[in-house]
Amino acid sequence: YVDEDLVIVDKPCGTPSQSTRDGEPGVIDRLLRGGLQHACLAHRLDQPASGCLALGLSLEAAAPLSAAFREHRAKRVYHVILVGVLDAPVSWDRPLDGKRARTHVRPLATRSGFTACEVTLDTGRTHQIRRHAAMAGLPIAGDRRHGGDAGRAWPRLALHAVHLTLPHPVQGMPVEARAPLPADLRQLSRLAGADA
Repeated sequence: YVDEDLVIVDKPCGTPSQSTRDGEPGVIDRLLRGGLQHACLAHRLDQPASGCLALGLSLEAAAPLSAAFREHRAKRVYHVILVGVLDAPVSWDRPLDGKRARTHVRPLATRSGFTACEVTLDTGRTHQIRRHAAMAGLPIAGDRRHGGDAGRAWPRLALHAVHLTLPHPVQGMPVEARAPLPADLRQLSRLAGADA
């Protein structure tokens, strides 16, 4: 999605949301190099994750866009593949960094030692899905930071922001964007028994 105030991109795995301390360019840098005058992140996706990422393109849009995420008016849906078996919906609500955190997980299919899930958040803590999954003993495939042995189960982090709905930061109407699963995650999702 793109207009004069808002862009929602399909961030690839391995690209940082913003430039890193060692100078690796992020999504913002790439957009500015492409000719945009202004771009401001409203939220972040971990570098090894992929999918829908929203940015404000005007000064007028930046504050309301950030507020939509802070106030949980932006709804995000993730496709995640866990290492292990989860056969019923669950909500993980262990605090993270001393703050309330809640993650809702709905299994879609389980096979071959993997579970494909749809995940939504009530909160947005750093690495929330990854940390809650690891704490539950169901780490995300390919998570080299929090997943232990599961980090070697797939070449990349199996976490993709597949759907984003939010109020337009200037006009107020609902904006919806979808990012289809990339080919490598479709392959793993099928291995887990899901029709990806």
